[in-house]
Amino acid sequence: MRRRWAEWPDLDLPASYYGFEHARLCIGHGDLVEGHYTAWLRERHPDPDSLRGPANALAAPGFSAPQCWRTALPEALYPTSYVKEQACDFLAAQDAETPFVLVVSFPDPHHPFTPPGRYWSRYDPDEVELPASFHHPVEAIRGLPPQALEAYRWGAEDPESHWPFAVGERQAREIIALNYGSISMVDDAVGEVLAALEAQGLAEETVVAFTSDHGDYMGDHGCVLKMGLHFQSVVRVPLIWYDPRAPKGGRVSSRLGSAIDLAPTLLQRAGLKVPIGMQGQDLFGEGPAADVLVEDPGIQVFRDSEARSSILSLVTERWRLSLFEGLEGGELYDLDVDPHELDNRWDDPVCREIRLELQQRLSQRLVALRDRSLVATARA
Repeated sequence: MRRRWAEWPDLDLPASYYGFEHARLCIGHGDLVEGHYTAWLRERHPDPDSLRGPANALAAPGFSAPQCWRTALPEALYPTSYVKEQACDFLAAQDAETPFVLVVSFPDPHHPFTPPGRYWSRYDPDEVELPASFHHPVEAIRGLPPQALEAYRWGAEDPESHWPFAVGERQAREIIALNYGSISMVDDAVGEVLAALEAQGLAEETVVAFTSDHGDYMGDHGCVLKMGLHFQSVVRVPLIWYDPRAPKGGRVSSRLGSAIDLAPTLLQRAGLKVPIGMQGQDLFGEGPAADVLVEDPGIQVFRDSEARSSILSLVTERWRLSLFEGLEGGELYDLDVDPHELDNRWDDPVCREIRLELQQRLSQRLVALRDRSLVATARA
C-alpha cells in the first residue's frame, strides 16, 4: 500500500471510509510515510525523497543502533506535523451545534526511530534508565517452547526488519532516547490540537481519549520492537480519558480494559445504543471488569500466511497466562510478585490449581466474546 501511494500520490478513498466522512491517511512509520501525506509533502518540497531514509540521513555521531537515523526532513514536514495540521484544520471548521468524532492517529512513536530536528537530541542516551529485566533475555526464561523464540532468532539475523532483536546497553539507550524524542513531538502536537479545540470554543463539550494500539519492548528482556511474546511492555498501553463533565481532580484506575472496550465506551458516553453483537464493555460501567483476552496470530505469519502459530493470552489483575498453538507448555506469570515477568511458573506444582483455573477462565472468555450479531458482517 505504501508503495502504491508513492507511485500515485493523488489516490482517493471512497466517500465513506469505514464510516468516516473524511479521512487522511499516513501509511508507514518514521520518515518513510506515504498516503495522503505523500501529496502534501510533495507540494511543500520539490524532491522530498532526497530528505528521507537512511541514505539521506544527517550525520549522527555516537549513534550505532539499528533502525536509527537522523532524518533530513525538517520538523515542519515530518508526518507528526502533517497529522497535527490536518486535525487543527478539521477543528477550525467545526461549530458548537454539530456533533463530531475525530480520530488523530500519529505514526510515531515506532521503529524506525527518526525524530526530526531538536527532537533527535532532546534526550541523552547516557541518562536513560534501562528496564529491570534488561539483563534477563527471553532465552533465560525457563519452560518456553523453542518455537516461541523463533522470531528473536530471525531478529538476530536481520535487525533491520520488523522482527524483535536483542541489543546491547548502549544501543538500547540510544533507541529509548530517540523514542522519547518522538513521544515529545507527539506530546507537543497533541497540545496544539487541544489548543485548537479550545480556540474553537469546543473544549468544554468534547471528550478526549488518548491511547495506543501496542507497546514496545524498549529494552525489556534485552530486546526492542514488538511481537513474539506477550510481555507487559508490549500489551499494556496508556489510556487517558478527559471528560469535561467529570468531577475535577482526576483519578488513576487499575480497572482492566481492552481495545475492544473503546467503541462501547465512546457510544455510551455519546448517549448512543451499543449495537447487538458488539464486543467489549463500557469501561465506566458498573460491575467487575472482565479478564483481558489477547489474540495474536503469531509473528510466523509474516513469513508464512498459513502458519499455525497463534498465541492466546489471558491477563487478570494478578496473572498472565499464555498458550501457544500446537505446542506443549505455556507461560504463567504472577504479576504481583514478578512484575517484570522473569519467572515462568507454568510447570510449578505450587501454581497448578491457578493455572487450571486460568485456563478455564480463558475458555469462558472465548465463549463470551463469540460473534452474537444477528446481521451478517460481510455481504456479497
